Amino acid sequence: GGRLAPPALTNAERVAALLLEAKRFENEGDRKLARAALSEAEELDPQNPTVLEEEGELAAQQNNISLATEYWSRIVSLGPSAGAFYQRARNHLEEAARSEGTDSSETAFRHRAKTPLQLVGTERTSGNGGSPFGQELIFRFRIAADPRTKISLGQISYQFYAYDQIDAGIIVPTNARMTVGFESAFPRWGANHVEVLRVTYRLDHPVPHQRFYGYVFRLFYSGLLQDQRADPPELLLRLPSSKGK
Repeated sequence: GGRLAPPALTNAERVAALLLEAKRFENEGDRKLARAALSEAEELDPQNPTVLEEEGELAAQQNNISLATEYWSRIVSLGPSAGAFYQRARNHLEEAARSEGTDSSETAFRHRAKTPLQLVGTERTSGNGGSPFGQELIFRFRIAADPRTKISLGQISYQFYAYDQIDAGIIVPTNARMTVGFESAFPRWGANHVEVLRVTYRLDHPVPHQRFYGYVFRLFYSGLLQDQRADPPELLLRLPSSKGK
């Protein structure tokens, strides 16, 4: 009689096999094939810290610190439950943020799993509505949508955490007034169309030496994290672990 076919591999087994393949390719000096194997593993398990760490290390070896920081940021976003991966990713993020030449506007988190919404650009300008002694800033987050998904506005939520610097370089959550809203009264996504979410930061009565330091912005759809930006990137380490609001 015929032999039984071997049982199909589970996702975890396929990821483990791809990690071994990636390591073999890397040892042979073929980083392109190593990256391809890791990308396939990431498709199977986007939250696997081993895969994310390997991708971050490979990007760092190729001096692509921006991409490496994205992977490390994703591990940090998993929280302390990621164990040693979490601590190593924190260390990498802090080191990258200190390194000369790090472009904090580009090294923010970018969720690479397939998601309906994606941040495709950010812009920061100074407003003119603050008091002479205060500070007003306007942030514009450009959001694109997967054209295959019908976006429900009620399912979109977001978080914007702003931080200020006060005496002796101490970083604290801001007490500035914040307003958030889409620039369009009726946001609609279509082919090649983006909508802009506008955040206004207004610090009317700062204490001495208080100035804006940085922010973290997180975008959610149906309660799931879609994309994220932090400037400077180490602010991700201060982020509360909570769902979109």
